[in-house]
Amino acid sequence: MVDSDDRDEGGKVVARRIRFQGAQLMTRGSWTYAGFGVAAVAIAVAAWALVADADRVPREPIDVVGPSKPGTTTAGGDLTARPIGPVGAAPITPRAAEAVPMAGPPSEWPQLKGIAFDVATERPVGAFTYWIVAHDGSDPVARLAGQPAVRHKAPSGIFRSRQRPGRYDVVIEAAGYLRCVRTNIEVPNPSRKPLGFALETGAGIAGLVYTEQGMPAPDVAVFLHVQRLSEGSETPRVSAARTAADGTFQFTPLDPGQYAISLLEPDNRRDRLAAIYVEDRVTKVDLTLATRHQLTLQLRDDAGRPVPEARIELVGDGRIAKAVATKGGLAVLEHVDDGSYSLRISRDGFEPYVEDLELSGGFGQTMRWIGLSRSTPR
Repeated sequence: MVDSDDRDEGGKVVARRIRFQGAQLMTRGSWTYAGFGVAAVAIAVAAWALVADADRVPREPIDVVGPSKPGTTTAGGDLTARPIGPVGAAPITPRAAEAVPMAGPPSEWPQLKGIAFDVATERPVGAFTYWIVAHDGSDPVARLAGQPAVRHKAPSGIFRSRQRPGRYDVVIEAAGYLRCVRTNIEVPNPSRKPLGFALETGAGIAGLVYTEQGMPAPDVAVFLHVQRLSEGSETPRVSAARTAADGTFQFTPLDPGQYAISLLEPDNRRDRLAAIYVEDRVTKVDLTLATRHQLTLQLRDDAGRPVPEARIELVGDGRIAKAVATKGGLAVLEHVDDGSYSLRISRDGFEPYVEDLELSGGFGQTMRWIGLSRSTPR
């Protein structure tokens, strides 16, 4: 728009400014075009470099964690990486890779946890011996020779053993029980719970005695009777037992046959269960003990002080009930049947006490306060 027309001085100044601004625009445009050109050249150079380097990519896969050739060792062996370099070039000296350990020190190995229990009573077995051998599909019992045995003793029946991760077989032996074998156990155990090892005594009878109120009856005499034995069977060696604190009892092992159980006395016809068949496993039975007499005694000396540790016997018609007085001089005789009895109390330093006692009515609770006289020193 501006030419050489310079009619006045102000117009010249304007024209000169316009020409100067146009020159600036052209200069900026020239630099922009130059930048695009440089970038295009750089891209071309990079592409050429990639194409030229294509031959340096190895033609075989590279194993960076261990051997990939057939016949090489596996975990824990000699781990080497393959050489990397241009085809036809001199091979690069292999560098040994670091072996990855299967586990840390023994103190960091996972635990193999188990609990041994009586299959008949479902109570823990506190004392046993166990072996742990690596699982290989063969009979673990045949491989016990040379394997260290561990003797375990704990009321809970739970054992713990740290083992390297893998699969194992466990063999447990306990006095009076058949050998227990469990194979192909995974360590660490995914469930993280103790594994159960059921110990069996062979064929027999396991029972639980309740009171008429539905509570376990502890310390109750239990008698085993043979009704009929199978051919070749032998008479059991043990024919009497007492219930534990939870009311349980058992007779094992027993040969096949038919048996009966009576409570308190061998000839008890009321608390009796007959026709119990035993074949090749433990037969479980429950018995309810009929309510009987309970005799409670409070023993004191001439000064009215308790007499501890005195021995009490209630004897009558071939039946005997026994108890020992507590520190407070208290003694309780439970499950006593009707009949005529002789109550006998003895304690070192005291004169023997004897009294005839009659119990009738089928059941009831009797409380007696008994004074014991100190014996005369000799």
